[in-house]
Amino acid sequence: MGEVQVFDAHHLVPVVTIPAHDNPLVAMNFNRTGDKLATASDKGTVIRTFSMPEGNKVISFQLSRWFSCCPSVGSIEYMALWALFSSLIGRKIV
Repeated sequence: MGEVQVFDAHHLVPVVTIPAHDNPLVAMNFNRTGDKLATASDKGTVIRTFSMPEGNKVISFQLSRWFSCCPSVGSIEYMALWALFSSLIGRKIV
């Protein structure tokens, strides 16, 4: 349901399928260099980041630790997201 299928646009072949979430995806965004992908589902509790093109999970951010009720993700802006992850890793909140 919450899978991401990444294709090689030049050769029109699938590269990797990532089982990102249990629920349908509502947002995803590649970083500027295309080697990381951030995803969020309609449940709105977790944002996950994957390495590209392998599709390995790099980090998960638990939104429920920051929002007491009903978190919702409508879009992901990668630069701000990565800066937030970087600051939280040092505090072991993630």
